[in-house]
Amino acid sequence: MKLELSIWTHHLNQLIYAYFYFCKKEKIKVNIVRNESIKYGGAILYIDGESVFFDYSDEPKFIDSAELYDYYFKRSLRVENRTENIYPLNFNVPMTYKSHLLLMNLKSDLLFNKSNRTEVIRAMDRFSLFTNSSHEVLDIKRYPKEIRDYGGNIIFHTRLWDPDKHNDEDEKERRRSQNEFRINACRLLKKTFKNASVGLQIN
Repeated sequence: MKLELSIWTHHLNQLIYAYFYFCKKEKIKVNIVRNESIKYGGAILYIDGESVFFDYSDEPKFIDSAELYDYYFKRSLRVENRTENIYPLNFNVPMTYKSHLLLMNLKSDLLFNKSNRTEVIRAMDRFSLFTNSSHEVLDIKRYPKEIRDYGGNIIFHTRLWDPDKHNDEDEKERRRSQNEFRINACRLLKKTFKNASVGLQIN
């Protein structure tokens, strides 16, 4: 079983740590490989002779061709785009598992790549002293056992990304589209559900 990605972003944390947890639980080799051909926000899992692509882009636009894989999981999937091998990725849950051990299982090309610096530092920040999203704080062992729905009210707080803080033109355009979607989502939720709590934060 092998997991391939080009850049370690926070969107991939659930997938990376779930893969790492499974490998440790089943006592199999952790094999996370850097593949520069994979688009930003994507990852490929190879398991039992089949390939699974994970598309974490917020846009409905696909970042790769679904025909190339046995299974294609897509975030922000439109109903009309769902076909026999395309499935919704659904919500991304911020979770981790023994982040310091994960770092020890990463190859140097991933660990020391400057594009991965933010998540590597977050994984190292065990006491949440240097970052705003320490992986230790998000460890699955810290999750509460009791489920609370806070009365069933809708809570949607999200951030807007500054397109000018990224060098890639495609990523700049993706962020503009993402910001517009999130602003409209807040407006629609507030209009439809009067008790909804919505909010935007500038990154």
